[in-house]
Amino acid sequence: MSDYTLLFEVAAVPLLLLAVSAVAAYFLRRSVERSMRITVVSGTTIDAEELVAERKTHEHARPNLRRLNLSSSTCFRASAAAAVSKVTHRAVLTASCAAALAYTAITTSAIVVGMYSLRHYRPDVLVALTYLLQWPILIILLWPMGIPLRTKVLVLGVYLGLGLLLTAFASSVYRAALLAEAMVSLVVLSPLAAVIPLLIRQLRPWLLAMVAVVLFLFLGVLPLTLLKVDTNLPQAEPWSVALGFSYAVLAVIVVGWMLRRNSWKWPLTGLTMVSVLAILFITLHKPTIGFILIGLPSNVTQVFVVWLLFKAFVHLQEREFLPPQVLHSHLCWGVLTLYLLVVVLHSRNLYGQRWWQPWALAFAYAMYLGILHVSLHRIWRARAGLPGKRLLLLRVFGAADKRESLLDCLEDTWRFVGRIDLIASTDLAARTLGSRMLESFLLRRTDKQFLHTNTHVDQRLSQLRSELEGDARYPINSVYCYSSAWRHAVERLAPESDVVLMDLRGFSSKNQGCIFELNWIVLHLDLTRIVLLTDASTDYLTLQNVVHGAWARQPADSPNASNTQPVLTAANVARRLKSNSHALFMLLLSAAGLAEEHRMVGSIET
Repeated sequence: MSDYTLLFEVAAVPLLLLAVSAVAAYFLRRSVERSMRITVVSGTTIDAEELVAERKTHEHARPNLRRLNLSSSTCFRASAAAAVSKVTHRAVLTASCAAALAYTAITTSAIVVGMYSLRHYRPDVLVALTYLLQWPILIILLWPMGIPLRTKVLVLGVYLGLGLLLTAFASSVYRAALLAEAMVSLVVLSPLAAVIPLLIRQLRPWLLAMVAVVLFLFLGVLPLTLLKVDTNLPQAEPWSVALGFSYAVLAVIVVGWMLRRNSWKWPLTGLTMVSVLAILFITLHKPTIGFILIGLPSNVTQVFVVWLLFKAFVHLQEREFLPPQVLHSHLCWGVLTLYLLVVVLHSRNLYGQRWWQPWALAFAYAMYLGILHVSLHRIWRARAGLPGKRLLLLRVFGAADKRESLLDCLEDTWRFVGRIDLIASTDLAARTLGSRMLESFLLRRTDKQFLHTNTHVDQRLSQLRSELEGDARYPINSVYCYSSAWRHAVERLAPESDVVLMDLRGFSSKNQGCIFELNWIVLHLDLTRIVLLTDASTDYLTLQNVVHGAWARQPADSPNASNTQPVLTAANVARRLKSNSHALFMLLLSAAGLAEEHRMVGSIET
């Protein structure tokens, strides 16, 4: 049990999945960038210097750019929307904890009772095992929770302290250390080596495809296990291994080619003829030629089954039944269950020889699924009829880590009260990858998801999702536009949004797209509905020039025309954004008219 090579063995597949997702994300960003550059039209650029000159003739109409240092001390009065978000978030966490509690009660009982039946384990061993079995479950439960890091560290610290107290059950401290050394590798470190890579959020957009592959392999191995088929095959020749790998790659190419065709008549005819020919050679006692011929049709069939499973998951996700967060959770708990099953089946001399143990572990996973989905459905049903608010996220393209961190902050705050709309680009292409875009990317049809004209934009925006999803959150809508249509998308989305959040971290005079967006929202939206997010990398001089220049050119029918004391709020992020997610959320609610501003503590400049 102290063989630490097991850590590398169980971590190999999850790390491979992470590597595959990283490579796929790279090609997705390249595909999106290539599509964004198609049909570039020469529009009129907006020069910050020209805005300065125009502003000087309208000095009486300059708005105040209020710079608020965003921090946890930024306070607002409580609102109904904030209460709904807090209650819903707490209910979702409670559902996750209840499902995890049922899971750990069943799995721990099955393993400990099996060990107790062997009659040669001391009570302190069973106590130590019971304690150690909770570590992977605790990590899986805490990692994705939208709670502060200090809270997670506190919970883990308290549990570690409990473990130190439990050493009193050991006959000596030395024996307790020996127990820990013997059990930690197999019970704690090895399952965590398998699960922790899967907990990384960057894996989530690709789960639909990955889970389809894993489920196909599981369904293929399960009958062999239940029927006790001997899988100890003789060592294959090198040429057959190479041919099998080549067939797998070729099958993926063939299925992709077939799915892009309007008719499958000739491909199916060709594969059928090859299969018949292979069967003929096998019946003529020439199995080698027959198996070589049957390789491609059989691999094509397997790949097509994987595609059907993938399409089934796409359907469930589009029906708001299986959001990415829920699927991600299912994968992590499922991998832990498979690990425990393998350990119990192959270590019966350690964990007992009860026939019901594997079934109990499988039942624990089923109980987790049932409790979680029933609880989430109750939360969803209680809120399904409530209209959600709308937030439009505009940003400086680039700096993917900052943009993804911002979405993480909105994950467990704003998305409990409303949806998020954004213009897709390379920075968030993988983070906001939807099921349809994933399908188009796999079929190399990324361009088909991009909107060409204003008419296409109008049609797409009318179909944006706004219904509450299965995890009690509202959706993120990514709108993919060619350069000929993205301005119209902004002009359509902004007026219909309750609040516009513009992330200007890294903004400068080179960001012509942001200058257009900033001009447009200042000209056509109430300034109170706009929140700018800035930091030390923001060019404040250019920002002020653009705002003042746009204000000087506002038309008579502007919603700000009668505003004698115009104020535009710029929230400055001095520290990590995640630590100030609640303050940002309350600021957005205030801008959307859902919370009343009480007081702002921090440096404010006008």
